[in-house]
Order: sequence, then C-alpha cells, then structure tokens
Amino acid sequence: MLFSFCACGITVSGLVSTSEEHGFLIKEMMKRADQVIVLADHSKFGRSMLYRIADLGRIDLIVTDSAPEQEIAEALRVHEVELIVTGLE
Repeated sequence: MLFSFCACGITVSGLVSTSEEHGFLIKEMMKRADQVIVLADHSKFGRSMLYRIADLGRIDLIVTDSAPEQEIAEALRVHEVELIVTGLE
C-alpha cells in the first residue's frame, strides 16, 4: 500500500504536526503503508511544531517545489530519503 500526504513540517529530527490528533492519524497510516511519500512545499522545511510524527527514516520519498537548506538535505541523505524537486512554484 502506498501512502502519500502533505506535511505540516519537516525538521532534521523528522515530521512534525500542529496537533497530536492529526499526527496520530498520519502515524497510524504510515505504519500500514509499504511506501511513504510526503508532499511538501519549501516552506515546510525547518518548520518545527509541537507534535513529532516520525523520524526521517520512515519516509521513502519527498516531493517538493524547492530544495531544502543544507542541514535538512544532509539529514535526508543520511536517512536515504529520495528527494524530487519539481521546480514549480
């Protein structure tokens, strides 16, 4: 099963959400997925929030409109997260 969703925030420590309820739903769906794809525009990178959903190692692919800053790009590389930059803004 494939699971794709829009992220609230992506930090070097993982995916974050504004609320525990929203984060719990995403976390449960990720557990059941064979592949996790995150759709996130550039404003989501480095955006920290209250509830941590999962570490970067749970993500297979991020599709975004602009490459993240070096610190996050390196964390994605270390966790073997594929990054597709569309260039569309």
